[in-house]
Amino acid sequence: MDGGRPHGRAGVYSPEEQNLRLMAEAPRHYRWIYEQLEPFLRGPRVLEVGAGVGHLTRYILQGGYQVTCTDVNEKNLAVLRTCRPTVRAVLDDIASTRLQEVFDSMCRTAVGSWP
Repeated sequence: MDGGRPHGRAGVYSPEEQNLRLMAEAPRHYRWIYEQLEPFLRGPRVLEVGAGVGHLTRYILQGGYQVTCTDVNEKNLAVLRTCRPTVRAVLDDIASTRLQEVFDSMCRTAVGSWP
């Protein structure tokens, strides 16, 4: 990228440039999701389904909630545990969950896996 202009054809970014642009926007995106979600959180115990590496978790924690995160990818959970050590991170598929706890709220956003 040169001076903020796309590389190559007008309006087209290289894959590397596009990834960097998306990564730069991620914190704002997850903060916005949290701001939309927060009015619906009904108590201190929140279950976040498909938490990935914990981008949204960061904002839920900053809101003062106790978060249990689930994901089907152990590698995601390993990153989440490193970045957010106060969070309970559980390898779990919500479709066949083994969780027995009661939560005040549950959230699920952008659940999916990328290779």
